Amino acid sequence: IIAGQLKSKVIVPPIEGLSPESAKVALEAVQLEHAWRENGKYSSLIEDGAVLTQMPSAGREVKSGRKIYLTKSLGKRQVSLPELRGKSKRQGQVTMQRLGVVEGAIQNGYHASIPRGVIIRTIPQEGSLVRVGDTVSLVISNGRQDGLFLLPRVEGEALPEAKKYLEKIGFKLGAIQERISEQHTANTVLSQYPKHGEYLAAGTEILLTVAASQVEPVSQPSAPQSTDSQSPSKEP
Repeated sequence: IIAGQLKSKVIVPPIEGLSPESAKVALEAVQLEHAWRENGKYSSLIEDGAVLTQMPSAGREVKSGRKIYLTKSLGKRQVSLPELRGKSKRQGQVTMQRLGVVEGAIQNGYHASIPRGVIIRTIPQEGSLVRVGDTVSLVISNGRQDGLFLLPRVEGEALPEAKKYLEKIGFKLGAIQERISEQHTANTVLSQYPKHGEYLAAGTEILLTVAASQVEPVSQPSAPQSTDSQSPSKEP
């Protein structure tokens, strides 16, 4: 007498490239279980979150109920854009090639002190996280230019004053981000994008990063001390 029941054999389906939900449905359809490996891997071919690899591989014959181990794709590797301001166009192109990002269309800009042919900034701005294969554009200086407006420096100014100053010249206030800073009071401008010294058209949006408001812990009032022990005892 054979105890239990013999498990039937099934063929492992191909699930690489499928979403987690689709992979689960495909495996359960042939009575297979699955488990995700703890660490995912970057891939330039499989989108973020999809199944990158499976073990056992597709086409293998296994017993029903077998657990298939899956590795999740993290998509294309992320990189942080370095500051290329002040670098030559060629230096910027070499840096982007090493990062694995694609050079976008060159844009011309004008600057009070950055000479012709030198990088003013990148789009997106430096410090931004981009994925390998994303497009990054360079803004190259054409020197000075009449008819545009010189962007002033508002770093270190309070946000209301910076806003008033920029709008008076003809610029618009764009998105405002907050960052914790122990050296600055709340709403002090920490950085601006584009940076000061660039000639820009009226109506250009200026992005600011300001010091975040720090919430101080609320102190709890101390309980009143009992005066019973300090009261003089009454004599009988």
